[in-house]
Amino acid sequence: MSLDCSEDKTDESQRKLLTLKGGKLQLEMSIKLRLLQSARDVSYVFTLEPVAVERIDILESKLKNQREELEKLRANRDNATRIFLYAESKTWLSSSKLLWDPLNSDYFALTADKTSITVLHPGVYAVGVLVNHLPAQTNNGGTLAAEKWSSSSVRCDRGSLL
Repeated sequence: MSLDCSEDKTDESQRKLLTLKGGKLQLEMSIKLRLLQSARDVSYVFTLEPVAVERIDILESKLKNQREELEKLRANRDNATRIFLYAESKTWLSSSKLLWDPLNSDYFALTADKTSITVLHPGVYAVGVLVNHLPAQTNNGGTLAAEKWSSSSVRCDRGSLL
């Protein structure tokens, strides 16, 4: 409901805008509600206090800055370089670790013992692992056990994934 409307009374509703001390306003509204065979008069009174325009300007400025920052982040995400690493290991160490073959990448590096791959750039990484392995032979047959992470994406600021 706009305060710039006519103050004319109607049978169904009316409103008054009164000026109070200290620059405050009082809005009085009355509405007649009808339902089936009954009617009710409902009245509302609101005291409207002045708000400093500077505070609203500050909030608008902060909101605008947040929108601009969000647009920049979205643009950076859409223009982000996709990084892919294919790594192989043909050696299984006795400590249940893989000995990785040398990597040719500016974004990943092997640790000194070559059992872990270190991520060199921050980001969100999706890690997929494919294992081709012959089962361990025992007297009762062969077995192969595989474990996986519960998450399909990993956030890494700088550190080891494997």
